[in-house]
Amino acid sequence: MANGSITAQPGAALTDREWTVVAATAFGLLFSLGTLLLYTFGVFVQPLSKEFGWSRMQLFIALAISQYTFAFCSPAWGVAVDRFGPRPVLVTSVFGLSALVASLPLLTPHIWHYYLVFAAVSFVAGAASPIGYSAILVQKFDRHLGLALGLSFMGVGLGAALLSPLAQALVGGLGWREAYATLGALTLVVTLPAALVATRGLQRAGPRAAGSDRLPVLPLIKTRAFVLMCTIFLLLGVLSIGALANLVPIMVGRGFTPQGAAQAAAVGRSAGCSTGSMLPTSYAPSRWSQRPRSC
Repeated sequence: MANGSITAQPGAALTDREWTVVAATAFGLLFSLGTLLLYTFGVFVQPLSKEFGWSRMQLFIALAISQYTFAFCSPAWGVAVDRFGPRPVLVTSVFGLSALVASLPLLTPHIWHYYLVFAAVSFVAGAASPIGYSAILVQKFDRHLGLALGLSFMGVGLGAALLSPLAQALVGGLGWREAYATLGALTLVVTLPAALVATRGLQRAGPRAAGSDRLPVLPLIKTRAFVLMCTIFLLLGVLSIGALANLVPIMVGRGFTPQGAAQAAAVGRSAGCSTGSMLPTSYAPSRWSQRPRSC
């Protein structure tokens, strides 16, 4: 570091192993916390309402509880990843996410039971999300970090396109209880190997060396840019989560069949997530930005 500036470190070209890590993180994000809860939520609204007599408003309170719990727990999950390394934290979250989703067939008629499970998912499995997977890629990539993130986040777009029709097919063929159990099992089968492959060889962060070029975190969160980013993400979350989770119930109420509503919602969500656009928008910073990473 010279005169208060940070010199960017040259990045190495992607290796076969690093490409494997990108693919593994994409598979992990396919069944991650946000995609699994958000994009399947609307499919279960009608069956749960019929089974327990809960209103749509009561059901959507559970999703709000989950999102607020995740928001408040996210800093703690970030600290845990820094302290213990991505592998143990991510694997623990994968087991927690799978187990809690698989426990939903045991729901009782008490609405607080539903709320408790949704809060527990975000509390126990918060690292099975972009928090955990991004931490892996930050350790693996430098000059190609933007491209790696864009490729891995295609898993979110694929989840938006696939999970809603899959959940509806399971509900229609097996019932909502068996559908939740199957989704929990699929989450473990797909995400656990992905997490193990992605975190292979990673170690927890060691103590910061003297003279390190990394910036302290606390001064950064006081900046205007950080506050503005948080405000934008908050507004985007309020608008997008409310719209995405309500698509299937709204279309069913308009006369769509549950299967048709799930398929139409998948098309709309995949377009909204813009899976294809993640590539150029993430490649551009990797290609042209000369600003260094800092954390």
